[in-house]
Amino acid sequence: MKYPSKKQFRTLTILGMAIGVVGGLMDEVRFPAPTQEESDALDWNYWGALLPYSAQITIWWIFGLLTLVGVIGFIFFQGWSRWLLLGCLICSVLTSPLSGLYVARGLSEGIAALGGLLFVFPFVLSFYPPCSDYFSKRVRKGEEPGVICNS
Repeated sequence: MKYPSKKQFRTLTILGMAIGVVGGLMDEVRFPAPTQEESDALDWNYWGALLPYSAQITIWWIFGLLTLVGVIGFIFFQGWSRWLLLGCLICSVLTSPLSGLYVARGLSEGIAALGGLLFVFPFVLSFYPPCSDYFSKRVRKGEEPGVICNS
């Protein structure tokens, strides 16, 4: 097989998002318990931000909910989900410079990076044939496309 099947797409998407969320939340909930030095460093998060903390949290929740909707659509091969996820990615990159300093521990950042890599692989492939055919309405309805990925 030269490209991922639908089952592999789903597995990588779910696994990548789950691992990424765990890695992203580890520093927020302070798990495992940081040393005093790590705790002091983590307290510097958002220092120098151009947006107030409440606005950042609001934006974080909006992007989080839109990403969740996009991932659910992506798992079910909805064409709009790719564009929603791409829009969330672009908006988060554009708002990132306004968020100030970002401090993370190596373990949590490594886990989040692993989750990101697992998710990005099917996400990027979803824009290119033959895997982009998964998101075509005619393929989802069972009609015969020109080229289709294995399922």
